[in-house]
Amino acid sequence: ITINNIEDPLIARAFLLKEIAAIDNIHDEKNLLSNTQAILVMPIIIMGEVFGMVKITQMPFLQYTPANFKLIELYTNWMAQNFSHALEYHNVSRQSIMNTNLNIFTNHYYEQRLQEEFDQAKRYENNFSLVRLSLINKPADEIRLEHTRKVLSQIIRKFSRVMDCVCEGSSITSFNIILAHTDEQGVGSYIENIRNHIEKISKTEKLKENLLLDYQYALFDRSITLNELIDNFRKA
Repeated sequence: ITINNIEDPLIARAFLLKEIAAIDNIHDEKNLLSNTQAILVMPIIIMGEVFGMVKITQMPFLQYTPANFKLIELYTNWMAQNFSHALEYHNVSRQSIMNTNLNIFTNHYYEQRLQEEFDQAKRYENNFSLVRLSLINKPADEIRLEHTRKVLSQIIRKFSRVMDCVCEGSSITSFNIILAHTDEQGVGSYIENIRNHIEKISKTEKLKENLLLDYQYALFDRSITLNELIDNFRKA
C-alpha cells in the first residue's frame, strides 16, 4: 500500500480526485499483460487526506466489472477506517506519556521508565545515570516561564541521544533525564555541554534571561535499591 509512482496517470488521477480510478481501454493487450501498469487504483483516505493507495496491476478480464470495483472500494474504505482507529489509539497513547508542548515525556512516565531501566541494568549488567536540572530563578510571568521551559527542553534534547529519556520533573521548573550506558565521566560531559550552551544563549533573543540552574546526578550501583539510587542525587 503505497504511492509507487505518481507519474502513473492513473495514480495521479486517483490522488488528485480522491476517488477510484480505472483505465478505460482494458481491451488493450499491453494493459492486460503488464505487471507494473496500474489498471485500477483506489486511494486510502483518512481525515480527508490521501494516506496511501491500493494499486491493482492484474485482474481477470471477466472480473473487470463495476460490481467488483465497488467491492474493492468497500474493502479499501474498511482498511482506511482501521488505519484511522490505529492512528487515534497511537495519538491517545502518545499523549498519555508525552508533554506534547515540550516534546518530552511526563514525570509519570519517568517513574515507570526508571523502574524498567533499573531492572534491565540489574539483569543485563548495563549501567545508566540520572540527571536532574532545576530552574532556580523561575520567571514570575507565566508566558515567560513557559517559553523558558520550551527553550530548556530543546537544549536538553539537543544534547541527548535517542536511547536517553528526557522527562518533566516533579515540579514545573525541573527536568529529569535517564542517560543510558553512561558513567560518571559521561554525565559530567553531558551536564557541561548543556551548561555551556545555556550560558552561550543567555540574554540573547532566544533566551533573554540569565538562567540559574541546579544540576544534580546519580549513578547506577548494583549494590543499592532503586529508592536508594533516587536518594543519591548529588550536585554537579
